Amino acid sequence: MSKSEWEGIGKKAGWMDPISEREAKEKALRHERTRDPVAEDVNQSLNGDDGYKAMRYIRVTFDDGEVLETQINGTKAEIKEYYLTNDFTKSDEKTSNRGIKVEFLD
Repeated sequence: MSKSEWEGIGKKAGWMDPISEREAKEKALRHERTRDPVAEDVNQSLNGDDGYKAMRYIRVTFDDGEVLETQINGTKAEIKEYYLTNDFTKSDEKTSNRGIKVEFLD
């Protein structure tokens, strides 16, 4: 399906109109100007989190020694909590594994 066909479907469904690269850069710049660097510094010093939800590239080490490199959306604190407090079962195993280390690659 072509990009224009997808855009037509999106408009009919009520999705947002696509924005240009220039508009995206301007929106990011406006967001940067409204950040609260003091609150960000406090949050980062308290829990190692920057307080922003973003697509993060991570490496997770599980208790069985397996390593997973993936991407996930969230704050650093949310991502750590997700992998370090939940049990994961691979499709070819019956036992569950828990993350023991989360590294941020971005």
